[in-house]
Amino acid sequence: MDTVDVLVVGAGPAGQINYRIIEKRSRPVAAGQADGIKCVTMEMLCSLGVGDLLERTACRVDEQVFWNPDGAGNIKRHKVIPDIVPGTKSPREFTLNQG
Repeated sequence: MDTVDVLVVGAGPAGQINYRIIEKRSRPVAAGQADGIKCVTMEMLCSLGVGDLLERTACRVDEQVFWNPDGAGNIKRHKVIPDIVPGTKSPREFTLNQG
């Protein structure tokens, strides 16, 4: 049996370590899925030494925007809120395109 440091099921980001990907699709996805990286996950990745790399290559999420339909069948910006978690080493969330 082979040994690996990390087994990733679903082909998410795995960092610069020995890993194996198990994926049922025969080709890469065209658009990302579950692209968000939460603050607590970033703290863990920083402790493993890959957080700085992700912060340099990922897109930082500064705000969340909520949209709702209006009476004319269009969508309008409803609300904008800051996306920051105070008290954490990496207070912002990130997205990393997988597509």
